[in-house]
Amino acid sequence: MPGVAELIVETSEGMRLRQPLAGAGSRAAAMAFDGFAFVLAYAVVVLGGVLATELAGVGTIVPYFLIGAGPLVLVAVRVLQQAAWRGQTMGKRLVGLRVLSGDGYPASVFQLVLRDLLLIVDLMVLPAYVDLVLVQLGGRRQRLGDLAANTVVVRELPARRERPPFAGQSYAGLEPKTLPLTPGSAARFDAEDLDLLRALWERRDVRLDERRRLFVHAARHYADRLGVAEFDDARTLLKELYLYLRDARSGAAAGGAPAEGPA
Repeated sequence: MPGVAELIVETSEGMRLRQPLAGAGSRAAAMAFDGFAFVLAYAVVVLGGVLATELAGVGTIVPYFLIGAGPLVLVAVRVLQQAAWRGQTMGKRLVGLRVLSGDGYPASVFQLVLRDLLLIVDLMVLPAYVDLVLVQLGGRRQRLGDLAANTVVVRELPARRERPPFAGQSYAGLEPKTLPLTPGSAARFDAEDLDLLRALWERRDVRLDERRRLFVHAARHYADRLGVAEFDDARTLLKELYLYLRDARSGAAAGGAPAEGPA
């Protein structure tokens, strides 16, 4: 994506996956929504505390305590939301953003706590434009909290509405079969392998030459794991393995397994 800041993740298979980084505008919109929702809800809590203390005749210390604890409660609410929704608050879900660790994996709870504790410093100590400048001009679009916690905010790629790859085809009906796959071979792979293979077939946001390189690299990786010394076409190998793993997963869910290939 020329001209768009991206998070580039090197997978264990040596492939490079890209995801656009969020800019200052979308992040400010998410923050505004979160802030408005929190202030509205917390105001109800504080007013409830005032009413409760008035009715109980015990003074007004509880409302003052609630007001003073507001920033920490805000951090706690944000961290709980992001831990539950894999890096998203309500505002981020609305705008289509997600917090990730700097290496592209889900952010840890420690990272989420650290970045949002520093949000208090951002909001109460520093001028608002400092973070906006950092996000807009920084290569990884990070505010101070992101820099300290090694996190980034990415834009979610639009959900694909087309049918999954090779819909209507099955491993059992594939001819010829060339890989040494048996019903027990599925145990050598996990869900990440299937997700990676599906992503290879679905990605359309990479150049043709890079896409071809990704297919060849992935085919070599899986050929080595299967003990296949040579293969004629990377796409053929990856299609066969993808259909096998997809059908193995659906077969396991239904109590069956894909038909056996050449031993």
